[in-house]
Amino acid sequence: MISWLTIFTYFTVLSSLIIADDPCRYQHPTKGGLDLTSLGRTDGKPAYPDKISSTGSGYKYSYNPCKPFTEEPNCIGVAVCQISMDGQLSFTLGTQDSAKWNPGDGLGSLPSISYSAGEKKVTVILQCATDDTNEFEALGEPSINNYRFILTNKCACWDGCGT
Repeated sequence: MISWLTIFTYFTVLSSLIIADDPCRYQHPTKGGLDLTSLGRTDGKPAYPDKISSTGSGYKYSYNPCKPFTEEPNCIGVAVCQISMDGQLSFTLGTQDSAKWNPGDGLGSLPSISYSAGEKKVTVILQCATDDTNEFEALGEPSINNYRFILTNKCACWDGCGT
């Protein structure tokens, strides 16, 4: 007979394995906190719509930190979307519930947040701005199914926004 303690333990372990990081906030034990809450729209639209890649990929990219957005025809409840230039096609690149933070522990390494959807993986590099800069730059797809972006904002600084 399985005890309630055993069931509870299995449930707790299983839950911790399938729960993604908080898509809005990350707290590092020594560096402080990152909080993107104020950057994300809550009306179902992307905060950073239709950004064209500097590599000329033929696609536009939209992103919304923290909260999911929808961009027709196929990006429903997503964090990052890829859209054809004519707007006829869209592809989910990542979802909010897949968010994973990387504090950038290496020398000169910047923090980032990554998202995924199927085989696709997105990395948003967080670049600290000490002024009012608020930019989202699409770097494109350096390798198949891997997409890179840079978000420059004061909220990309450790303890830069309301943590």
